[in-house]
Amino acid sequence: VCNAPLEELMKVKGIGRKTAQQIKLFPYFVKAYQLSAHGDKISFRSINEIGEYCVKLYTGVVNEIMYVLCLDASNKLVNQVLVAEGTPSEVYVEPRQIVEHVIHTTTCSVVLCHNHPGGTLMPSQNDIETNKRIKVALEAIGIRLLDHIIVANGNYITFNNHKF
Repeated sequence: VCNAPLEELMKVKGIGRKTAQQIKLFPYFVKAYQLSAHGDKISFRSINEIGEYCVKLYTGVVNEIMYVLCLDASNKLVNQVLVAEGTPSEVYVEPRQIVEHVIHTTTCSVVLCHNHPGGTLMPSQNDIETNKRIKVALEAIGIRLLDHIIVANGNYITFNNHKF
């Protein structure tokens, strides 16, 4: 319902423009509420905590998007950047885009995360190749690619915990 076009929602008896707009905003309120539980200073103790955080990032998202989570030496979140937004079936990211966001920060390691709105958790061949290229680019500037997380249907997998 939340992803339905505004015009379709307004065809339902009793739903006007304002109500339809509120329905469309609901996923964003849920996302803000879920992320607020982490407070201002987010520190991760495990890759599972990061995976759960990433699931919350994708609440209500219908297109593939990629975030880069920049962590300091203590695994505190230095920066969270939406790097690219694509279509419902793909997102294109160049290693340069990632490097540009981390080069002048206190970032020591990076976690990439993107979603698969289609529902599959399996990485595509393009996901695997892009991950390798980004890892090489980050290593060249002394930053570790800690992991790459894929989110789909409220679940996630990590590249480091998944055998290809």
